[in-house]
Amino acid sequence: MYDEYIEFDTTPTNESCAQLSETEDYMPKMREEANQMIALLNKKFPNAPGEFAIKRQSHDFGAYLEIRYYFDSENGWDSANIIESNWPLTWKDDAPVRI
Repeated sequence: MYDEYIEFDTTPTNESCAQLSETEDYMPKMREEANQMIALLNKKFPNAPGEFAIKRQSHDFGAYLEIRYYFDSENGWDSANIIESNWPLTWKDDAPVRI
């Protein structure tokens, strides 16, 4: 259905996030943050024509999560740019942005 995506962090810009660790089990906190971010994004961008999802990635120091916004390349680049330009700064930054 969707043929393009853009990747984002799992937290707002001005918030701290779970860090990769070789000694701690960081994935539950990272997953909690990612789920909270999806909920925030769906509230902030209620009419986005694409879909937000969590994607697990590999890294030299362990796995990590990212948020992906999947969209149709024919008409979704504008929405991706609006989302990127209005990415939440804090967890309370939930004022809706029309796309």
